[in-house]
Amino acid sequence: MKSIILAGGVGSRLWPLSREHFPKQFIKFDSFDKSLFQMTFERCLKLTENPDDIYVVTNHLHKFHVMGQIEELGYRDFNKENILAEPEGKNTLPAVYYGIKSIREREGRDCIVGVFPSDHLIRREDEERFIDTVKRGV
Repeated sequence: MKSIILAGGVGSRLWPLSREHFPKQFIKFDSFDKSLFQMTFERCLKLTENPDDIYVVTNHLHKFHVMGQIEELGYRDFNKENILAEPEGKNTLPAVYYGIKSIREREGRDCIVGVFPSDHLIRREDEERFIDTVKRGV
Protein backbone atom coordinates (compact mmCIF):
# COMPACT_ATOMS: atom_id res chain seq x y z
CA MET A 1 0.00 0.00 0.00
CA LYS A 2 1.11 3.55 -0.77
CA SER A 3 0.11 6.48 1.41
CA ILE A 4 -0.51 10.05 0.36
CA ILE A 5 -0.33 12.62 3.13
CA LEU A 6 -2.05 15.90 2.30
CA ALA A 7 -0.03 18.74 3.84
CA GLY A 8 -0.69 21.78 1.71
CA GLY A 9 -3.27 23.76 3.65
CA VAL A 10 -2.57 27.16 5.10
CA GLY A 11 -4.48 26.66 8.36
CA SER A 12 -6.30 29.99 8.28
CA ARG A 13 -9.04 28.90 10.69
CA LEU A 14 -6.55 28.50 13.54
CA TRP A 15 -5.00 31.94 13.15
CA PRO A 16 -2.99 33.42 14.88
CA LEU A 17 -1.41 30.13 15.99
CA SER A 18 -1.46 28.82 12.45
CA ARG A 19 -0.17 31.03 9.68
CA GLU A 20 0.29 30.71 5.92
CA HIS A 21 4.01 29.99 6.31
CA PHE A 22 3.57 27.69 9.32
CA PRO A 23 0.11 26.05 9.28
CA LYS A 24 -1.50 23.93 11.96
CA GLN A 25 -0.28 20.55 10.67
CA PHE A 26 3.31 21.55 11.55
CA ILE A 27 2.60 22.99 15.01
CA LYS A 28 3.49 20.95 18.09
CA PHE A 29 0.61 21.62 20.44
CA ASP A 30 1.29 21.63 24.20
CA SER A 31 -0.19 18.22 24.94
CA PHE A 32 1.71 16.43 22.14
CA ASP A 33 5.42 15.94 21.57
CA LYS A 34 4.90 15.76 17.79
CA SER A 35 3.04 17.79 15.21
CA LEU A 36 -0.15 16.57 13.55
CA PHE A 37 1.91 16.00 10.39
CA GLN A 38 4.47 13.88 12.26
CA MET A 39 1.74 11.81 13.89
CA THR A 40 0.16 11.26 10.46
CA PHE A 41 3.53 10.23 9.00
CA GLU A 42 4.06 7.68 11.78
CA ARG A 43 0.54 6.28 11.29
CA CYS A 44 1.20 5.88 7.58
CA LEU A 45 4.47 4.14 8.36
CA LYS A 46 2.53 1.58 10.42
CA LEU A 47 0.36 0.96 7.35
CA THR A 48 3.09 0.80 4.71
CA GLU A 49 6.08 -0.36 6.81
CA ASN A 50 8.41 1.39 4.35
CA PRO A 51 9.03 5.15 4.28
CA ASP A 52 9.52 4.96 0.50
CA ASP A 53 5.81 4.09 0.20
CA ILE A 54 4.77 7.42 1.73
CA TYR A 55 4.19 10.43 -0.50
CA VAL A 56 3.48 13.93 0.79
CA VAL A 57 1.55 16.43 -1.31
CA THR A 58 2.28 19.95 -0.15
CA ASN A 59 3.05 23.34 -1.65
CA HIS A 60 6.36 25.07 -2.35
CA LEU A 61 6.16 27.07 0.91
CA HIS A 62 5.88 23.95 3.08
CA LYS A 63 8.24 21.56 1.31
CA PHE A 64 11.09 22.37 3.72
CA HIS A 65 8.81 22.06 6.78
CA VAL A 66 7.82 18.59 5.57
CA MET A 67 11.42 17.45 5.13
CA GLY A 68 12.50 18.98 8.45
CA GLN A 69 9.70 17.29 10.36
CA ILE A 70 10.40 13.92 8.74
CA GLU A 71 14.09 14.29 9.63
CA GLU A 72 13.12 15.10 13.25
CA LEU A 73 11.48 11.67 13.36
CA GLY A 74 14.81 10.10 12.38
CA TYR A 75 14.16 9.50 8.67
CA ARG A 76 17.10 11.48 7.29
CA ASP A 77 17.26 9.25 4.21
CA PHE A 78 13.62 9.84 3.26
CA ASN A 79 13.30 10.09 -0.52
CA LYS A 80 12.89 13.81 -1.20
CA GLU A 81 11.25 12.95 -4.53
CA ASN A 82 8.30 11.65 -2.49
CA ILE A 83 7.59 15.22 -1.36
CA LEU A 84 5.38 16.50 -4.14
CA ALA A 85 4.95 20.26 -4.38
CA GLU A 86 1.68 21.09 -6.11
CA PRO A 87 2.10 23.46 -9.04
CA GLU A 88 -0.84 25.45 -7.65
CA GLY A 89 -2.92 24.97 -4.49
CA LYS A 90 -6.51 24.21 -5.47
CA ASN A 91 -7.84 22.37 -2.39
CA THR A 92 -8.27 18.65 -1.77
CA LEU A 93 -9.37 16.97 -5.00
CA PRO A 94 -6.55 18.32 -7.20
CA ALA A 95 -4.02 17.47 -4.46
CA VAL A 96 -5.28 13.88 -4.31
CA TYR A 97 -5.22 13.65 -8.11
CA TYR A 98 -1.67 15.03 -8.24
CA GLY A 99 -0.50 12.48 -5.66
CA ILE A 100 -2.16 9.52 -7.39
CA LYS A 101 -0.91 10.64 -10.81
CA SER A 102 2.66 10.86 -9.44
CA ILE A 103 2.43 7.41 -7.84
CA ARG A 104 1.03 5.86 -11.03
CA GLU A 105 3.86 7.35 -13.07
CA ARG A 106 6.45 5.86 -10.70
CA GLU A 107 4.85 2.65 -9.50
CA GLY A 108 2.37 1.65 -12.20
CA ARG A 109 -1.39 1.33 -12.17
CA ASP A 110 -1.94 -1.57 -9.81
CA CYS A 111 -1.23 -0.24 -6.36
CA ILE A 112 -3.55 0.52 -3.50
CA VAL A 113 -3.35 4.10 -2.27
CA GLY A 114 -4.63 5.55 0.99
CA VAL A 115 -5.09 9.31 1.36
CA PHE A 116 -4.58 10.89 4.79
CA PRO A 117 -5.02 14.55 5.75
CA SER A 118 -2.19 15.80 7.95
CA ASP A 119 -4.30 18.15 10.03
CA HIS A 120 -6.61 15.63 11.69
CA LEU A 121 -6.10 14.43 15.23
CA ILE A 122 -6.46 10.74 15.98
CA ARG A 123 -5.91 10.16 19.67
CA ARG A 124 -3.26 7.64 20.64
CA GLU A 125 -5.88 5.42 22.29
CA ASP A 126 -7.79 5.27 18.97
CA GLU A 127 -4.78 4.80 16.72
CA GLU A 128 -4.60 0.99 16.82
CA ARG A 129 -8.28 0.71 15.93
CA PHE A 130 -7.78 3.19 13.09
CA ILE A 131 -4.81 1.20 11.70
CA ASP A 132 -6.76 -2.08 11.94
CA THR A 133 -9.75 -0.54 10.16
CA VAL A 134 -7.62 0.76 7.29
CA LYS A 135 -5.81 -2.59 6.95
CA ARG A 136 -9.13 -4.45 6.81
CA GLY A 137 -10.33 -2.04 4.13
CA VAL A 138 -7.25 -2.72 2.05
